[in-house]
Amino acid sequence: MIETAKARPEDSTILGQMNKHLIEDEGHRNPMSVEELKVRMENWLRSDWEAVFINKENARIGYALYQWRTEPFDLRERSVYLRQFFVSRSHRRKGVGTQAFNAIKDAFWADAKRIEAEVLTKNKEATAFWHSLGFVDYSLSLKLTLE
Repeated sequence: MIETAKARPEDSTILGQMNKHLIEDEGHRNPMSVEELKVRMENWLRSDWEAVFINKENARIGYALYQWRTEPFDLRERSVYLRQFFVSRSHRRKGVGTQAFNAIKDAFWADAKRIEAEVLTKNKEATAFWHSLGFVDYSLSLKLTLE
């Protein structure tokens, strides 16, 4: 059974380690060390970002990092920007991600009008996961690397 628990700034060490795994798994170009990711996570959690641990059998197996935002076209509506969603490698493709997302959505995002997430275009597995939850493609960000 999946359980969720709010993370605190003091949890930034484990969150930084998980974030490093997420960066590796998604093929992101972020070169930050675990220590740098820990500091960044702690700073986020001391500001307006929130994180939730995903737990299974009393073990932390993932997390979600998000921020509440106001809709620009209707200030009465709030949405969630989901910056990071991670489930450990050994728990993937077993329905854990879907269960975790739904548990977090029900417990923490019940007031959200919409949830937005970004996926690297080369990360086909993540794209398929988000589509399976009902997310639809909305925009495409383009980058040009200059040498």
